[in-house]
Amino acid sequence: MSVVGRWVTAPRPQKATRWKARVYLRGDDGFRHEIVRFARTRRAAEGAIETAIEGALLVSDAPIKRTMPLLAAGQHWL
Repeated sequence: MSVVGRWVTAPRPQKATRWKARVYLRGDDGFRHEIVRFARTRRAAEGAIETAIEGALLVSDAPIKRTMPLLAAGQHWL
């Protein structure tokens, strides 16, 4: 005889051990590139992805920086 609607807990629940941060960046070639970073905490993963984005933008010929106003970046893109 089985009991219907009974909740059973998992014997060994697992917690996440690392966070994954992912972003897509469109390069000068017009293609979308995926950048992925992993870290033990969410904040560290987000920080790692921001560092990777800044590094990718520095390699580019575009003078776009984090502090550049959106209007100026749009004019440069056009």
